[in-house]
Amino acid sequence: MLLERSDVAVEDERAFEEALFNWRDSDGVDFTDALLCARTWCLGVERFVTFDARAARLPHAELLE
Repeated sequence: MLLERSDVAVEDERAFEEALFNWRDSDGVDFTDALLCARTWCLGVERFVTFDARAARLPHAELLE
């Protein structure tokens, strides 16, 4: 697994894993958006606001119109 490699450093493993699961289960969401959303959620932010309709389908995300 990627997180077990000694040559890879991840700032927040919990957010990274959450992002991987959400990205895998999403339909066309960019991994970057999944990671940003997961990272903000792990920091205690209740919702991730985005202009991207695909990213708004992520858990804890909301479309800003």
